[in-house]
Amino acid sequence: KSGNEFIQYLYQNKKNDAIGYLKMAKNCEAVNNVFEADTWERNEVANANERTILLNKLVQMTQKEHNPYFKRKYAFLTIRLAYYAGEMDIIKTVFDANFDAGKKDYLYNWSLFFYTFTQSGADVMINAANLMANCPEKTYASYYYFHEGFKISEALQQAKNKTEIANVYGYASIQKVDKTLDYLKEIYKNNPKSEILGFLLLREINKMPDITLKTPENSSLEKGHESLKNFNWL
Repeated sequence: KSGNEFIQYLYQNKKNDAIGYLKMAKNCEAVNNVFEADTWERNEVANANERTILLNKLVQMTQKEHNPYFKRKYAFLTIRLAYYAGEMDIIKTVFDANFDAGKKDYLYNWSLFFYTFTQSGADVMINAANLMANCPEKTYASYYYFHEGFKISEALQQAKNKTEIANVYGYASIQKVDKTLDYLKEIYKNNPKSEILGFLLLREINKMPDITLKTPENSSLEKGHESLKNFNWL
Protein backbone atom coordinates (compact mmCIF):
# COMPACT_ATOMS: atom_id res chain seq x y z
CA LYS A 1 0.00 0.00 0.00
CA SER A 2 1.43 3.35 -1.04
CA GLY A 3 1.92 6.13 1.49
CA ASN A 4 1.68 8.71 -1.26
CA GLU A 5 -1.45 10.80 -0.74
CA PHE A 6 -1.94 11.34 -4.45
CA ILE A 7 -1.79 7.61 -5.18
CA GLN A 8 -4.20 6.95 -2.31
CA TYR A 9 -6.60 9.51 -3.80
CA LEU A 10 -6.48 7.76 -7.18
CA TYR A 11 -7.31 4.38 -5.65
CA GLN A 12 -10.01 5.75 -3.37
CA ASN A 13 -11.70 7.46 -6.30
CA LYS A 14 -11.16 4.55 -8.70
CA LYS A 15 -9.12 6.58 -11.19
CA ASN A 16 -8.08 3.43 -12.98
CA ASP A 17 -6.93 5.17 -16.17
CA ALA A 18 -4.48 7.32 -14.25
CA ILE A 19 -3.29 4.40 -12.11
CA GLY A 20 -2.65 2.29 -15.20
CA TYR A 21 -0.72 5.07 -16.87
CA LEU A 22 1.45 5.73 -13.82
CA LYS A 23 2.28 2.04 -13.51
CA MET A 24 3.36 1.91 -17.14
CA ALA A 25 5.42 5.09 -16.81
CA LYS A 26 7.16 3.58 -13.79
CA ASN A 27 7.94 0.41 -15.72
CA CYS A 28 9.45 2.47 -18.53
CA GLU A 29 11.86 4.21 -16.17
CA ALA A 30 13.68 0.95 -15.50
CA VAL A 31 14.43 0.26 -19.17
CA ASN A 32 14.92 3.75 -20.58
CA ASN A 33 18.65 3.81 -19.87
CA VAL A 34 20.87 2.80 -22.74
CA PHE A 35 23.67 1.55 -20.50
CA GLU A 36 23.99 0.18 -17.01
CA ALA A 37 26.56 2.27 -15.14
CA ASP A 38 28.31 -0.78 -13.68
CA THR A 39 29.77 -2.76 -16.58
CA TRP A 40 29.87 -5.92 -14.45
CA GLU A 41 26.11 -5.68 -13.94
CA ARG A 42 25.37 -4.91 -17.57
CA ASN A 43 23.26 -7.45 -19.43
CA GLU A 44 22.58 -5.80 -22.75
CA VAL A 45 20.74 -8.75 -24.29
CA ALA A 46 18.35 -9.05 -21.34
CA ASN A 47 17.80 -5.29 -21.28
CA ALA A 48 17.08 -5.23 -25.02
CA ASN A 49 14.59 -8.10 -24.73
CA GLU A 50 12.80 -6.46 -21.82
CA ARG A 51 12.69 -3.17 -23.69
CA THR A 52 11.24 -4.83 -26.81
CA ILE A 53 8.51 -6.62 -24.85
CA LEU A 54 7.50 -3.43 -23.07
CA LEU A 55 7.63 -1.43 -26.30
CA ASN A 56 5.29 -3.84 -28.08
CA LYS A 57 2.89 -3.60 -25.16
CA LEU A 58 3.02 0.20 -25.24
CA VAL A 59 2.31 0.31 -28.97
CA GLN A 60 -0.83 -1.78 -28.40
CA MET A 61 -1.95 0.30 -25.41
CA THR A 62 -1.51 3.53 -27.38
CA GLN A 63 -3.60 2.17 -30.24
CA LYS A 64 -6.38 0.91 -27.96
CA GLU A 65 -6.59 3.90 -25.61
CA HIS A 66 -9.77 5.94 -26.23
CA ASN A 67 -9.18 8.77 -23.78
CA PRO A 68 -7.42 11.51 -25.83
CA TYR A 69 -5.45 12.75 -22.82
CA PHE A 70 -3.99 9.37 -21.91
CA LYS A 71 -3.60 8.36 -25.54
CA ARG A 72 -1.11 11.18 -26.07
CA LYS A 73 0.60 10.33 -22.79
CA TYR A 74 1.05 6.72 -23.86
CA ALA A 75 2.19 7.87 -27.30
CA PHE A 76 5.03 9.87 -25.73
CA LEU A 77 6.08 6.94 -23.57
CA THR A 78 6.11 4.79 -26.71
CA ILE A 79 8.20 7.27 -28.69
CA ARG A 80 10.73 7.70 -25.91
CA LEU A 81 11.10 3.97 -25.34
CA ALA A 82 11.33 3.37 -29.11
CA TYR A 83 14.26 5.79 -29.21
CA TYR A 84 16.18 3.83 -26.58
CA ALA A 85 15.29 0.61 -28.36
CA GLY A 86 16.54 1.99 -31.67
CA GLU A 87 13.13 1.53 -33.33
CA MET A 88 13.03 4.62 -35.52
CA ASP A 89 10.11 3.38 -37.62
CA ILE A 90 7.94 3.14 -34.52
CA ILE A 91 8.85 6.70 -33.58
CA LYS A 92 7.73 7.94 -37.00
CA THR A 93 4.49 5.97 -37.01
CA VAL A 94 3.41 6.94 -33.49
CA PHE A 95 4.38 10.59 -33.88
CA ASP A 96 2.54 10.95 -37.18
CA ALA A 97 -0.58 9.32 -35.73
CA ASN A 98 -0.72 11.23 -32.46
CA PHE A 99 1.20 14.50 -32.67
CA ASP A 100 1.76 15.67 -36.23
CA ALA A 101 -1.57 17.46 -36.54
CA GLY A 102 -2.23 18.02 -32.84
CA LYS A 103 -1.69 20.85 -30.41
CA LYS A 104 1.89 22.07 -29.90
CA ASP A 105 2.14 21.53 -26.14
CA TYR A 106 4.94 20.08 -24.01
CA LEU A 107 4.09 16.50 -25.01
CA TYR A 108 4.34 17.49 -28.66
CA ASN A 109 7.74 19.11 -28.15
CA TRP A 110 9.14 16.26 -26.05
CA SER A 111 8.01 13.83 -28.74
CA LEU A 112 9.31 16.07 -31.51
CA PHE A 113 12.78 15.91 -29.94
CA PHE A 114 12.96 12.14 -30.41
CA TYR A 115 11.19 12.33 -33.77
CA THR A 116 13.89 14.67 -35.06
CA PHE A 117 16.43 11.84 -34.82
CA THR A 118 14.48 10.10 -37.59
CA GLN A 119 14.68 13.11 -39.92
CA SER A 120 17.35 14.50 -42.21
CA GLY A 121 18.38 17.70 -43.98
CA ALA A 122 16.39 20.89 -43.50
CA ASP A 123 13.66 19.05 -41.55
CA VAL A 124 16.16 18.50 -38.74
CA MET A 125 17.16 22.16 -38.82
CA ILE A 126 13.58 23.42 -38.57
CA ASN A 127 12.67 21.00 -35.78
CA ALA A 128 15.80 21.90 -33.82
CA ALA A 129 15.12 25.61 -34.20
CA ASN A 130 11.50 25.20 -33.09
CA LEU A 131 12.54 23.11 -30.09
CA MET A 132 15.10 25.69 -28.99
CA ALA A 133 12.50 28.45 -29.21
CA ASN A 134 9.49 26.63 -27.79
CA CYS A 135 10.66 23.99 -25.32
CA PRO A 136 12.88 25.16 -22.43
CA GLU A 137 13.44 21.55 -21.30
CA LYS A 138 14.97 20.65 -24.67
CA THR A 139 16.70 23.92 -25.55
CA TYR A 140 20.27 22.89 -24.80
CA ALA A 141 19.70 19.33 -26.06
CA SER A 142 18.35 20.66 -29.35
CA TYR A 143 21.62 22.52 -29.84
CA TYR A 144 23.92 19.79 -28.57
CA TYR A 145 22.51 17.03 -30.79
CA PHE A 146 21.54 18.93 -33.93
CA HIS A 147 23.82 21.95 -34.40
CA GLU A 148 26.30 20.20 -36.69
CA GLY A 149 25.34 20.69 -40.30
CA PHE A 150 22.90 23.49 -39.52
CA LYS A 151 22.77 25.85 -42.50
CA ILE A 152 20.69 28.96 -42.09
CA SER A 153 20.07 29.42 -45.82
CA GLU A 154 18.59 25.92 -46.18
CA ALA A 155 16.58 26.23 -42.97
CA LEU A 156 15.07 29.55 -44.05
CA GLN A 157 13.93 28.00 -47.32
CA GLN A 158 12.15 25.26 -45.36
CA ALA A 159 10.50 27.61 -42.82
CA LYS A 160 6.71 27.59 -43.20
CA ASN A 161 5.85 30.91 -41.54
CA LYS A 162 7.28 34.00 -39.86
CA THR A 163 7.48 32.31 -36.47
CA GLU A 164 9.66 29.55 -37.88
CA ILE A 165 11.81 32.14 -39.67
CA ALA A 166 12.36 33.87 -36.33
CA ASN A 167 13.20 30.53 -34.70
CA VAL A 168 15.78 29.77 -37.40
CA TYR A 169 17.50 33.11 -36.81
CA GLY A 170 17.43 32.38 -33.07
CA TYR A 171 19.12 29.02 -33.54
CA ALA A 172 21.70 30.54 -35.88
CA SER A 173 22.38 33.30 -33.33
CA ILE A 174 23.39 30.73 -30.72
CA GLN A 175 26.00 29.35 -33.10
CA LYS A 176 27.71 32.71 -33.56
CA VAL A 177 30.23 34.00 -31.03
CA ASP A 178 30.64 37.34 -32.79
CA LYS A 179 28.00 40.01 -33.37
CA THR A 180 24.48 38.76 -34.17
CA LEU A 181 22.53 42.01 -34.07
CA ASP A 182 21.33 41.56 -37.65
CA TYR A 183 19.88 38.15 -36.71
CA LEU A 184 18.19 39.60 -33.65
CA LYS A 185 16.57 42.26 -35.81
CA GLU A 186 15.20 39.51 -38.04
CA ILE A 187 13.79 37.68 -35.00
CA TYR A 188 12.01 40.82 -33.83
CA LYS A 189 10.73 41.61 -37.32
CA ASN A 190 9.22 38.16 -37.77
CA ASN A 191 8.12 37.44 -34.21
CA PRO A 192 8.28 40.38 -31.75
CA LYS A 193 6.94 38.11 -28.99
CA SER A 194 9.69 35.50 -29.38
CA GLU A 195 10.50 34.09 -25.94
CA ILE A 196 14.12 33.40 -26.84
CA LEU A 197 14.78 37.00 -27.94
CA GLY A 198 15.27 38.30 -24.40
CA PHE A 199 18.04 35.80 -23.67
CA LEU A 200 19.73 36.48 -27.00
CA LEU A 201 19.66 40.25 -26.37
CA LEU A 202 21.27 39.75 -22.96
CA ARG A 203 23.87 37.48 -24.55
CA GLU A 204 24.60 40.12 -27.19
CA ILE A 205 25.03 42.82 -24.56
CA ASN A 206 27.46 40.60 -22.64
CA LYS A 207 29.54 40.21 -25.80
CA MET A 208 30.05 43.94 -26.29
CA PRO A 209 33.14 44.42 -24.08
CA ASP A 210 34.90 41.59 -25.91
CA ILE A 211 33.88 42.89 -29.32
CA THR A 212 34.80 46.51 -28.67
CA LEU A 213 37.90 46.01 -26.49
CA LYS A 214 39.14 42.83 -28.20
CA THR A 215 40.24 41.20 -24.96
CA PRO A 216 42.88 38.44 -25.17
CA GLU A 217 42.63 34.67 -25.20
CA ASN A 218 40.49 34.44 -22.07
CA SER A 219 37.77 36.39 -23.83
CA SER A 220 34.23 35.08 -23.42
CA LEU A 221 34.07 34.94 -27.21
CA GLU A 222 36.81 32.35 -27.15
CA LYS A 223 34.82 30.26 -24.72
CA GLY A 224 32.33 29.39 -27.42
CA HIS A 225 28.87 28.73 -26.08
CA GLU A 226 29.45 28.84 -22.31
CA SER A 227 26.64 31.37 -22.00
CA LEU A 228 24.25 28.80 -23.41
CA LYS A 229 25.49 26.02 -21.13
CA ASN A 230 25.28 28.18 -18.02
CA PHE A 231 21.78 29.40 -18.74
CA ASN A 232 19.25 27.44 -16.68
CA TRP A 233 17.32 25.75 -19.47
CA LEU A 234 17.44 22.11 -18.34
